[in-house]
Amino acid sequence: MNITKSQLNYLMAIDFLEGESVSQSKICNYLGVKRSSASIALKKLCESGYVEKADYDFGCEYKLTEKSRRILKLVEKEKLEFFSLFCKKLSIRYELCEKEYNKICGMIGEEFIDKLAEARENGYGIESETNEKIKANETDSYLENGVYELPFKVVHEGDGSPSMGNKGFIHPARLIIDGENDRVLLKAKEIYYKSKNS
Repeated sequence: MNITKSQLNYLMAIDFLEGESVSQSKICNYLGVKRSSASIALKKLCESGYVEKADYDFGCEYKLTEKSRRILKLVEKEKLEFFSLFCKKLSIRYELCEKEYNKICGMIGEEFIDKLAEARENGYGIESETNEKIKANETDSYLENGVYELPFKVVHEGDGSPSMGNKGFIHPARLIIDGENDRVLLKAKEIYYKSKNS
């Protein structure tokens, strides 16, 4: 993207504030910047064709151009691919992913974003290989019949953070392969409750 992180912040601010009259003072308040800094930044964005300025008797308003909307769509795609890989696929905590993503937001090249999207659609090279082997009837080459230990962790669906329910199971689980009824055996711990009176 041929835009700086600071300029992108202005585009995102205008996009967020749209629906109201997007004045310079509202942009300043939203971003927490000085009026002089905003004036310079908005002037450059107008000159570059990212923002349009409309002058009125009571002041002026800013709105995004089609050029900047294309950039914001690319940023949305970038964010989707970043969180799909690091948060969902690699189970890195959402808060940590968000903190790191905010540092690089809008700075990943379009070609690389497309490659990440392609990798996600192909299961990051893991699921696709599995599916190809299943189609080719090569599943018997995976594991021999037997019982295997299967480490696991119970996490919250939304952000992948550890769940208290994890303590309610016996670890590790057992993966049972017998060629006919392959299964995962997950055992819950026995839990006893004691009231104050007994």
